[in-house]
Amino acid sequence: MYLKNNMSDNRASAYIITTIFPPVLGGPATYVHALGTALHARGWQIAVMTFTKNPPLCVFPVIAIPFSFPLNSILLFFALIKNARGYGVWYAHGGITATVPALCAAWITGARCGIKVTGDYAWETARNREWTDVGIDDFQKKRYGFRNRCMAFVRAWVARHADFVIVPRRYLGIMVAGWGAESKRIAVVPNAVTEARYSGVTRDPFLFFSAGRFVSWKRFDALLRMFAA
Repeated sequence: MYLKNNMSDNRASAYIITTIFPPVLGGPATYVHALGTALHARGWQIAVMTFTKNPPLCVFPVIAIPFSFPLNSILLFFALIKNARGYGVWYAHGGITATVPALCAAWITGARCGIKVTGDYAWETARNREWTDVGIDDFQKKRYGFRNRCMAFVRAWVARHADFVIVPRRYLGIMVAGWGAESKRIAVVPNAVTEARYSGVTRDPFLFFSAGRFVSWKRFDALLRMFAA
């Protein structure tokens, strides 16, 4: 429902913007590679733009632009205007570093641009830089200092101005709506795997699986303590 065909060969087309891509590890890198490969197999015209150096050969073109802080967003902005015209939809991942220049470039070129939200980038940044120690839910209720308010404003601006917002679960959809995004433009698309595999034999009645970066707010430390007990 977010697709608009306007490629010269009339194929469905998408330009995917991501801060990281294989061989770099991380959720956006894995997701974008799998998504691009799957859509290409279904006949889509796909291209990816990323900050990751030396991306692997893929069945779709991958354009790597230099990550040169603080100019990285500016470089991405101009690269999108140059390379992404004519694609039916743009889909940006990776926080405001990617989404802000993508939305600005889309506004200039007339492209439709959506984003994926997997968490609160403002809160994660504040936790990483020790600007706050509150949980993500408390962070939504109050802005703690000028820097946090600025970050919260930008991430809310991105969500409000995107043509669509993809979230992996309803909890995040409610959060994004609280930032001012229209509920009708928010779609819950759960992350999934095509086949679950694990090695070894277990006598347990179930297999517990969780994937993510080992950072404080994901609370893998609590899971480890629980299972150890």
